Formats: sequence, structure tokens, C-alpha cells
Amino acid sequence: MYSNNGVGEVPTRKIPDQFATRLGARIREKRLDRDISLDAMEGASGISKGHLSSIEHGKALINVLTLCKISKALALEPGELLAGLAEYL
Repeated sequence: MYSNNGVGEVPTRKIPDQFATRLGARIREKRLDRDISLDAMEGASGISKGHLSSIEHGKALINVLTLCKISKALALEPGELLAGLAEYL
């Protein structure tokens, strides 16, 4: 289900699951609602544009630290991004 394309690269999902897809879509929605580009998001969160894109498409694994960095960059609490997603676990 997961692959790691090389040393030092972030593991990605070959097939996104529903939870990752919906979380990624919510992150993208909140980013676009705030008119934040991927470049600006990269600067604010310290997460590369490529990794952010993978997250938004539900393909990247995401940990709590990454979720918190994204939430902070969006001026949200992490729970706001997770609300209502438990049914997709």
C-alpha cells in the first residue's frame, strides 16, 4: 500500500485511502479559501511544495507534526482539519 521512492524521500501511498483523500482535500480547500499559494504555504509551514501537493492529493503519509505545521500556516487548530473525518478511518 505504501512505497518509498528512495532514501530521504517521504513515503507515499500508491492508492490514496478515503481518510487521506478527504483530509488532503480539506487542507487544499482551506488553503485556497485563504488565497495561499503552495509557495507561500511552503514558506509558512516549512513543508516542501511537492510534499504539500502529495498531502493535498491524499498520496503522502502525514504525521501529527506535519498536521500541526499545516494547521499553523492556515491559522487553524489541527482539530478543525480533522473534524468529521473519523468515519473514514
